[in-house]
Amino acid sequence: RDGKFLYVNDAFVKMLRAESAAQLLGMQIYDVIHPDYKEAVTQRIRQALSSGTIAPVLEEEFIRFDGTLLHVDVVGIPFTLQGKEAMQVVIRDITERKQTEEMLYKTEELLNSLVEHAETPICVTGTNGMVRLANRAWKQAFGIKEQHIAGKHIEQLLPSNIAEEYLLTNNEVVV
Repeated sequence: RDGKFLYVNDAFVKMLRAESAAQLLGMQIYDVIHPDYKEAVTQRIRQALSSGTIAPVLEEEFIRFDGTLLHVDVVGIPFTLQGKEAMQVVIRDITERKQTEEMLYKTEELLNSLVEHAETPICVTGTNGMVRLANRAWKQAFGIKEQHIAGKHIEQLLPSNIAEEYLLTNNEVVV
């Protein structure tokens, strides 16, 4: 209420790496919200309070007391407390998930770079024959000039006899 914490549970205290709930009580919520999210949070609060509807899940970033970022999913539920508008906020720590996503992204980028620069022709397709990835060497081996072939069926790219053999071999490997 009034942009201040009126109640915090132990889990939130631990999430923010605060010393105690007392450190948070009465504090402005904007003191822990990353500056990039303050405007969006303000708008969500206004809309939820004026409409009386739940503010749907939104990813945000908070700043912990030790200065590190806390990635969270936030849901806001408007209610009335002692005759005044207030918001109950449910927060889920998604920091580990975000770190894992970033690590997967970097690994995928590295793998794509290694495949693209490999001298061996490489083409990855789904079991349905749709191309997911083909490197430069593969395109050169089959005389394919198009840059972006992901999403095309292998039969659109190769002569029918080669495509048929490729699909048979691919299905044998997958099974």
